[in-house]
Amino acid sequence: MAILITHGYLLTGTGSNLYVNNLVRELVRKGEDVILVCQDFDPKQIDFINEVYEFDTTNTNYTLTNKKDTPFKGVCKCYKPNLNGFLPVYVYDHYQGFEVKEFTSCTTEETMRYVDQNLNAMRCIVRDNKVEVINTNHMVMFPYIATQLKKEAKFKFVITVHGSALNFTVKKDKRFEAYAIESLLAVDEIVVDSLHADEELKEFLHDVKLERLIEKIEIIPAGVDVSSFGIASQKREELMSAFVQSIEAGAKESEGRTTETTQKILNASVTEANVNSLVDEIRKAYDYRGIDKDAVSKVKAIDVNGNNVMFVGKYLWTKGIYLILLAIPKILKEKPNTNFIIAGFGPFREPAEIIVNCVATGNIELLKKLVATNPLFHGDEGKHLPLIQDILNKYGAEIAQDAKALNFDIRSRVTFTGILNHKQLVNLLPAMDVLIAPSVFPEAFGMVAIEAASCGVYPVLTYQSAFREIGDQIRDLVDGRVKINNVDLNENASANIAHNVIAYLQEKDKMSATQLSEFKDSLRKLVVDNYSWEGIAGKYLKTYLG
Repeated sequence: MAILITHGYLLTGTGSNLYVNNLVRELVRKGEDVILVCQDFDPKQIDFINEVYEFDTTNTNYTLTNKKDTPFKGVCKCYKPNLNGFLPVYVYDHYQGFEVKEFTSCTTEETMRYVDQNLNAMRCIVRDNKVEVINTNHMVMFPYIATQLKKEAKFKFVITVHGSALNFTVKKDKRFEAYAIESLLAVDEIVVDSLHADEELKEFLHDVKLERLIEKIEIIPAGVDVSSFGIASQKREELMSAFVQSIEAGAKESEGRTTETTQKILNASVTEANVNSLVDEIRKAYDYRGIDKDAVSKVKAIDVNGNNVMFVGKYLWTKGIYLILLAIPKILKEKPNTNFIIAGFGPFREPAEIIVNCVATGNIELLKKLVATNPLFHGDEGKHLPLIQDILNKYGAEIAQDAKALNFDIRSRVTFTGILNHKQLVNLLPAMDVLIAPSVFPEAFGMVAIEAASCGVYPVLTYQSAFREIGDQIRDLVDGRVKINNVDLNENASANIAHNVIAYLQEKDKMSATQLSEFKDSLRKLVVDNYSWEGIAGKYLKTYLG
């Protein structure tokens, strides 16, 4: 059976990129032949891809540009349609070599040009391969493209819905709602990756009077590569040494942050008047998609035998990084030998560093003014960041007092690394004690949380959307050993994050080596039993064949 899977973006990074990457890898491992359509910058580097084909500017002819053997039983052919340098996205991000626009900002002409380019390419692919199943990802525009193909060819049509397209494009623009509806009417099966995503989609179907399609929905959760993310047998020093080795070459070649640039913002005398010019100066000084040039020296300076707490993901306001930063003084007051590693990339890094600066210096009143008035600290459409004003109003004095009571500067315990990839994280994540995922925007699935749990690392999550499902499973697992407060999205969010981190670290300190090992094993078993890609790929195959 030849399975055609479409994903109009990269195969590395976060979210749906990794979802598609891991699903295809597992299908090929099982011996299935997969045809993959994407825009990855360098697909020949992906371990499961046997052949790479690139289209000409008309998208009616393609050329084999790379071929290699892989250890997998199945064969994966990767095709790259030629988009002539224009890439529509759901949420704005930088893609090297492309002019990028959010779908909602695209003209109808731009949208249809994108559709025609991909449709021409897909016609060639379907013509030259015995395609029996087409599985598109996201609600627009590849489902619409497959819908047009379905008028010309016979195949089973499956859509995997990811939250970003639904929330940021389909719900915001009637043009794309119409494209989505046409696609949903043509689809054979609809896959969502969580109960939350299931509820969101059903609500949308109700709103557009397509309740009859609800019976086509199946929940297949996202998964984790349990063979890569596991409990380490090495000591922490060995893990960190391996991690350092994995980033040395990239850090040396990177155009990311330097020590001087980082210190310029973390240690600046910030005022309402200078904050915008300071951030603008910093942003012009580095490539935010690169790992920090001084990441090696910063990581080597960390006392890895302390408590290690980590965030990994995009530096976006939606990820709620500020909830962690406002919790740090309380955590350090109770557990002063704690390190915080903030890994990722994105535009919220500078506002996050300003928050660290203000908290470390006790300048809470300035921070209140900034989050109230400065667009740097606002979310979409100029809206205030969720929760932060309420937290500062209720806990601001306490946060400043806790920071002042420490006999060290909290900035010495917070390390921003810049972007890290999965091959690097497999050594770093198992060396952590706690992973915090504090999203303030609904998440389709908590991938990073289950990756952490697979390594025996304790996840602390906001109690909302898909995170709630994983949080409930963690609560059932700890079964009274750790007193968990729900991190609801209200003014107590940072306080409850601090409580949950402290409660786990205190319990960990009481455990013997054997008890801690057993606890880590129980976290991993939860993931293996429910979220391994082997089982998830098996569920997809049943859907394809059903």
